[in-house]
Amino acid sequence: MAGHAYFYFRDPGYVNTFPTGQHSEFLERPLPEEITKYGTVEAERLSEKRRGQLAALKELIRSSGVPVQEGYRDPVRFGELVKEDLMRVIDSLAPPPAPLTDAERANAALDREDMAQEEFAASRFGVYIPRQDYFDRLDAHAAGDTSPLVVLGDSGSGKSALLAHWAYRYRAHHPDDLVLLHFVGASSESTDWAAMLRRFMGEFKRKFNLSEEIPVKEYALRTEFLNWLSMAAAHGRVVLVIDALNHLEDRHGALDLIWLPLTIPGNIRLIVSTLPGRPLDTVRKLGWPAMTVEPLTVSERDTLITCYLHKYRRELSIPLRERLAAADQTKNPLFLRSLLEELRVHGEFERLTRQIEEYLTAQTIDSLLEMILKRYECDYDRDRPGLVKDTTSLLWAARRGLSKPELMDILGRDGRPLPDAYWAPLFLVMEHSLVEKSGLFTFFHEYIRQAVEHRYLTQDKSKMEAYLRIADYFEPKEKRGLFAFFHKYIRQVVEHRYLTQNNKLKLRAHLRIADYFESKENSPRKIAELPWQYMKLDRVDDLHEIVSDMKIFPVLHDTGDLNLYQSFIIERYFSIDPEKGIKTLWELFSCHMGNGSDFLSAGHLIMDSLKQIKNIFGKGSPELIKSLYWIGWTRKNIDNEYGASQWYRRALNEITRSGSFENDEILSWLRRTEVITLLTEREGELQRSNDNPRIHLSFQSAILQARGEHEKAMELLKEYDLRGGNKCY
Repeated sequence: MAGHAYFYFRDPGYVNTFPTGQHSEFLERPLPEEITKYGTVEAERLSEKRRGQLAALKELIRSSGVPVQEGYRDPVRFGELVKEDLMRVIDSLAPPPAPLTDAERANAALDREDMAQEEFAASRFGVYIPRQDYFDRLDAHAAGDTSPLVVLGDSGSGKSALLAHWAYRYRAHHPDDLVLLHFVGASSESTDWAAMLRRFMGEFKRKFNLSEEIPVKEYALRTEFLNWLSMAAAHGRVVLVIDALNHLEDRHGALDLIWLPLTIPGNIRLIVSTLPGRPLDTVRKLGWPAMTVEPLTVSERDTLITCYLHKYRRELSIPLRERLAAADQTKNPLFLRSLLEELRVHGEFERLTRQIEEYLTAQTIDSLLEMILKRYECDYDRDRPGLVKDTTSLLWAARRGLSKPELMDILGRDGRPLPDAYWAPLFLVMEHSLVEKSGLFTFFHEYIRQAVEHRYLTQDKSKMEAYLRIADYFEPKEKRGLFAFFHKYIRQVVEHRYLTQNNKLKLRAHLRIADYFESKENSPRKIAELPWQYMKLDRVDDLHEIVSDMKIFPVLHDTGDLNLYQSFIIERYFSIDPEKGIKTLWELFSCHMGNGSDFLSAGHLIMDSLKQIKNIFGKGSPELIKSLYWIGWTRKNIDNEYGASQWYRRALNEITRSGSFENDEILSWLRRTEVITLLTEREGELQRSNDNPRIHLSFQSAILQARGEHEKAMELLKEYDLRGGNKCY
């Protein structure tokens, strides 16, 4: 125990914080039974003896040299001191990590994602009412060679729980098969299609000892995924389970499943689930078979009620159990489990009938959850007013969730984190409503998020406040002064726009987070949260600044967030100042080219903006022609000559349609090798579309270059220059 023993002495004045009548409970005094047995004098002598022994013990401890904390003010501070000391001991005992090799680092990343996926699956365990026909259908699919299977059902109906239970059961019966579970939303990376494919490839690589390197570029991931599936299939049966396709981030056609090969090798068995939307529309077009998770029957509800409460040594009377099972709302497992958890923790025997009837007035899941939030407020807002609203609003506003230290700092006051004594009781009761993903807490289900929004964030001012608090936390250190001024301005604008005299809700800016991250410049958490808050606050200039930072740009690209932010920036700039919008588009294009010449992402960036460019600048505009040309150029550089020529032809169509020949940049493109061949095919059409001699010279020089008559081409270019042409050739 040497070096691991700690002592804490309370401030004697602590007793004065209680009513006078309670002081005797905290002081050494003669005990009533001693007075009865020995009399008042002897009882007082014994009490004095104990006081002396306690004082001597304290002096002995002080003189021993062990760490002593003197004068803690209350139990909350006592808990903080104990935690600080224990964390120091743990840190001192933890061995320093050895440097990792590239292979070890890759495996560690796979292990982290596997852990996040397994934790999410475990959160769907507990009391579950299995349906053998569902298991039989999934077993038959895993053993067969048909098209992928899609699992359907209402939100909260138990699709994730079914897939988690079936996958663990299947693994136990088929230990030689590789079963990979991927719950979209289980971690910060799981919603990105590219990260998901890299994870599958990484698991194939280490399971089957494949020597091939996992592609870095996204276009290569998409084209190579079929090859990796085939290589894995050659080694044995692989079962891929992807839950909640509808939660994939909408970038590069992810929701249209363009990352998924049209043909799946026979030894690869794919099972997916989704809600209505683009993924479901796509799988229906592909003709995939489907199975639907039906609502709970009355008998299944009765069984779930009995088993769930029995797990905690609780039970309901038969009439109450029958009342719950017969209610139409409880056919949804999420509704029933939420109600049972509330009754388990806060049900009162004398009021059970009334409590059940009150909860059954809620006709939807989110309205039930709002009632539960209201009850939380009554129980947990007394010591720290607003704790429930503040906690849930922050989780609602966060991009992918918040860690416990982040929540504690933002919820704290006067520069100190929120004490665990306030947080722990609320966390324990909310535990079933939260899920931890890679150290970040977020809501267990989308219904909880909806309930929080309906109860606390129905007005823009409330949402603005939640976003501001998180943006404050992740604001760069060097901008704190500017940010404080910004908040003052925002307060005035929001108050003027939204707040009436009867509802003067003041915005509170919490700058503590800046201090928290002073030593964590461009940390992963800051990069994950700060751009999101800027976007939600419509702070487009700040978002543009952070996205354009080439230290941050690659990180946002790898996490899959970049497309969302750059689309927002360009759209907002186009709506405010089109010239700034087109300038920003080409700045971001240059960033993609500076990030390892990412031709695929650069091309998608322009393609996503084509409609706006056409609407704002018009058909045949130099801006549109330039965009079409550079999309073709990116296609050419990803080895797609046919795709490139299609875009070049579209650019030439715009030139001939509008006669946009006076733009020197366009003329210089017409003399590029990749365009010259197309140019010769349309020589007559292009010549007829303009009668400017200088334009004719440019066309003729380009055509001569295509024919290999370089000397004649140079002579025409010299004449072109004399007539005022540019030098960009």
